Amino acid sequence: MRHVKKVKGKGKMGKGRIRRYVTVALLCPFTFSLLPFPFLFFPFPTQSLAQQVAQSEIPAPLTARTVSPRFQTLTLEDGLAQGNIYDIFQDSRGFMWFATQGGLNRWDGYEMRVFKQQPFDSTSISSSWVNSVSEDADGFLWIATVEGLNRMDPNTEEFVSWTHDPLDPQSLSDNLVYGVLPASDGSIWVSTSAGLNRMDVEDPGIFQLFEHDPDDPTTLSHPAVFYLYEDSGGRIWAGTPDGLNRIEDQQTGTVRRYFDLEGIPGCGPFNFEDGFSAIGLLERPEEPGIIWVATEGGLARLDPDTGEHEFFDSTTEGCGAFGIVQDPINPGVLWATMAEKGIARFDIRTQSFQIHEQGGTSSNGVARAPAPGVATANPVPFKTISAPASASRSATVSADNGSFRLVQ
Repeated sequence: MRHVKKVKGKGKMGKGRIRRYVTVALLCPFTFSLLPFPFLFFPFPTQSLAQQVAQSEIPAPLTARTVSPRFQTLTLEDGLAQGNIYDIFQDSRGFMWFATQGGLNRWDGYEMRVFKQQPFDSTSISSSWVNSVSEDADGFLWIATVEGLNRMDPNTEEFVSWTHDPLDPQSLSDNLVYGVLPASDGSIWVSTSAGLNRMDVEDPGIFQLFEHDPDDPTTLSHPAVFYLYEDSGGRIWAGTPDGLNRIEDQQTGTVRRYFDLEGIPGCGPFNFEDGFSAIGLLERPEEPGIIWVATEGGLARLDPDTGEHEFFDSTTEGCGAFGIVQDPINPGVLWATMAEKGIARFDIRTQSFQIHEQGGTSSNGVARAPAPGVATANPVPFKTISAPASASRSATVSADNGSFRLVQ
């Protein structure tokens, strides 16, 4: 069953065996008062959108083929530090990284190596509770934890960390860090529960803060920032529990808000009734400038120039969307995780969804319904998902034959 709700509005001012996988991670809610993650699903409505995209995309026979994924498990017995996976990332050397509550895990396809906080060791990670992992152009890894921002040198395996200092207004605004975005201009963007921070790598430890002011519509729409994204034009986007924001001027801190709406349907553990939470973003090469947004109520397709958007309600199929990734072989297909439901495959041409639901812990089923993020390993695109979980945690989808590897 598919339900499409169209809304238009204007915005305000390792190596080894790792290859050809689309990865999906399960996230256990951050157990903090603020956190996003619903999951999406998206069908195409009117001719303006459906035919524009469908007529220029991959042939229907390949697009519409049925995918019957199979699941295999990687568990704590394989060396995973802990069962709650918040993020999955593949670095430029091919290693897979898993962010968990029990440490930062590195997998080379054969063995798992875990990095944990070590008391009295200033070169260790600042906290074993890791929220996300990313990499800059120089190969340094940036890690978001519940106790500050970390940078890891993959050669020495040593960490440098930055935390909040209440006596220093130029320090990190909060220790609860949700994500890190190394931008194309070399700057480092850090999302926290108390604002968005920007750091110039030439001035480490000095942060520019972007805050929320309820009386100023040119500031962030919410104090907490959950998700960061850089589009093809180098513009920085920030997803919050109450709308999507684009940084317009980094010097003045001016922000343009999108989706300042109320009453958007939602469900699951991250249902923010008073706003429109933006949890994941994607810009398809086939639609330059158009931003797809994962929200607690479904998927939104946004034209940032006009502010017009179309909203696709997924709450009839399951809960909202937590992450989006484009299929590495078939550009007319998007993969997403749905809260409390499973993994969704959306076909742009046919405007249809194929839902892979929770199927117990057998090798052929999803051990636990995923919740936010989707990823793919080289040479396939890569991003992450997470969801509430206890035993099972993440999965990888092979774009070739529909097989999944599920990390518990």
